[in-house]
Amino acid sequence: MPRLESDEDHRPTGEEINTLERGFYESLSRLAEHYKGFVPPETRSFGYPYNIALALDQAQDYLKQTGNLKLHWVQEDEGKSFLITNERYHTGSSLFYIPVIPLYAMLRDRTRKQAGKLLLSVFAYLYHIVDVPYYRQEDSYLHWIYEMHRDWAEEMEDAGDTSGYKRDLGLADLIGDLTEKKIFNRHNLKFFSGRINNFKSQDEFDRQCYRVGLLAYELFRDFGDTSIFRHGSYRAEHPESMDEAITMEKYISFIAHTEGCLYEALSECINTDFGEYMDIEEPVILHRFDGSKPPAESLAFENRVFPLIDELCCLLLNYDRK
Repeated sequence: MPRLESDEDHRPTGEEINTLERGFYESLSRLAEHYKGFVPPETRSFGYPYNIALALDQAQDYLKQTGNLKLHWVQEDEGKSFLITNERYHTGSSLFYIPVIPLYAMLRDRTRKQAGKLLLSVFAYLYHIVDVPYYRQEDSYLHWIYEMHRDWAEEMEDAGDTSGYKRDLGLADLIGDLTEKKIFNRHNLKFFSGRINNFKSQDEFDRQCYRVGLLAYELFRDFGDTSIFRHGSYRAEHPESMDEAITMEKYISFIAHTEGCLYEALSECINTDFGEYMDIEEPVILHRFDGSKPPAESLAFENRVFPLIDELCCLLLNYDRK
């Protein structure tokens, strides 16, 4: 039999048990109404606390099969008890860094200008609407990382030739600023649908660009001004200990490039920095089944935007390697 955690210093009275059981089973019924297909098990005959422990165990097993859901039973001081589900989008410890140098090259490539303009609309959507940070903005995490490496290059100049390293940093700055000016133009959002409708694929790479553009446009159409940070969990749950978690803006960003010696140095620094943290912030939704109306929100946006960014990054790297 599963065990139910309890307070060893307090054994509930018969009246308290009745209140706890009533609240639990009412909440379990609400949970079953919300998650269609779940049939609450009949466990009352087992007696407290095994009846609740067994029902919790079976409910959790069902929720694990439907997605990244965890179930918690909350008992408040006044005797009220109810269930909460914690739905999380697992990012898989991935870095969602979107390289801008390949886009800059595409826009200057006459054979890829059509695809470049379509992806420019995708970048504008991610920049303006989804709120993906840009590494040239001083308040971004990657800006701090780049500045740290710039300082390191200055300090190491006497110890060896750092001209190539400093050249790469200079290009990251220059191309980053030039590309941001293009992305900043909101006309790219206005022209988004036209670029989709008028796109003519010449080869497989064009077809991949069209697919990514269409996925981004459909996301823009379906979710409007939704930000990727809307369900960031750590700010809400642990405002006093933000320094203990890898917050989302640290692993989601535009970046100069995700290949080359400079990026290898940057990623080594980032991995070392991330190794100092105890937790990672990911999109989370809490549903309270306490009689109040469950939120209509879901992780549908997150289930589409993260794979989109991943596919966009692969596409840009494929172009750069041609």
